[in-house]
Amino acid sequence: MHICHVVSGLFGGPEVLIAQLASAQRRAGHRLTIVYSSLRDDLTKSRHLFPDDVTFLPWRVRRDVSLRSDWGAYRELRGILGGVAPDIVHLHCAKAGAHGRVACSRLGFPSIYSPHGLPYARLDIGATGRRIYYSIEWILALAGNMTVACSAGEFEAIKKLPGKKALINNSIDIDAINVAISDRVVIPRASPFRIAIVGRIEPQKNPHLVADLARRTPDDWEWIWVGDGAERAIVERDARVKITGWLARPEVLAMVRSSDVLLQATRWEGMPFSVLEAMALKRPCVVSKVSGNRDLITDGVSGFVCGSVEDYVRALMELAKMPDRRVALGEGAFASISRDFDLNAAISRWAELYSRLLAGEADIRV
Repeated sequence: MHICHVVSGLFGGPEVLIAQLASAQRRAGHRLTIVYSSLRDDLTKSRHLFPDDVTFLPWRVRRDVSLRSDWGAYRELRGILGGVAPDIVHLHCAKAGAHGRVACSRLGFPSIYSPHGLPYARLDIGATGRRIYYSIEWILALAGNMTVACSAGEFEAIKKLPGKKALINNSIDIDAINVAISDRVVIPRASPFRIAIVGRIEPQKNPHLVADLARRTPDDWEWIWVGDGAERAIVERDARVKITGWLARPEVLAMVRSSDVLLQATRWEGMPFSVLEAMALKRPCVVSKVSGNRDLITDGVSGFVCGSVEDYVRALMELAKMPDRRVALGEGAFASISRDFDLNAAISRWAELYSRLLAGEADIRV
């Protein structure tokens, strides 16, 4: 089978899922092509995560919406797909999902769409913007593709859309995480309590709230943000949060392991791999009360789910003062991920979904 993954923003969750699928699909003997945005992603930072014999093709697509550039991106993608003629196309992120579903419908290729966070769940575009994005997603779902949610909360949000739908949780390989950092020393600490944040510094990750929390908490706490982004100045303003920039995955995992807690104060989510990885490393997570986070963290069992600034401060204070509590929540997080988010089970479900979609089954539940 020739599988073509199309992604309009590789960095972050899409990178992890596509790399997981690519490794499993190559082991199964499938041929793979990955179409990525040459305008958004530096492939040199990600290429090592994928099998050597995977073909990468650049695609000039931007994140922002523009009739002129999007029309050009659609025509280019349609030409790429027509040229490689895959058996099935797996589309990742909203922009790839929009262009790809129309192109696949016109070309006659079966397609799967993984939103990695629904565009109409965004809180930075206003109510009108969310209604527009929902209408677009509803229309595109009529193309006959399969939409796959990465969390139970995301699946609830797509139930009203037309077309085929399925749920396959984002999952993680615990053994691979331990291998990735087995030869890494613990990163030196500058304080008795370290908080890690991982991801792009952008509105979704709520940098204003992170900066506010850093100002409200003791001066001897260490705040580390692993990542970078256009809004880094917001968290740099008071020099309370150290920004590392983008690190290689082993360094990211080592940083999380050396921390006492992972903070995920995001405003909207699909299902964050950074939280999955922290749970695999037995680190308690303090997260926002949004879909995706709530599907991973059970309040008081594997971390804390917060709905206000006061909730965050209270949770962090408790974890700072009670090392035994941190250990207990870390063990709870590890038990949860081991039980419910096993990568091998997820890969099997993906393989089943691909096969059933290619067989033309009308009603698919995975």
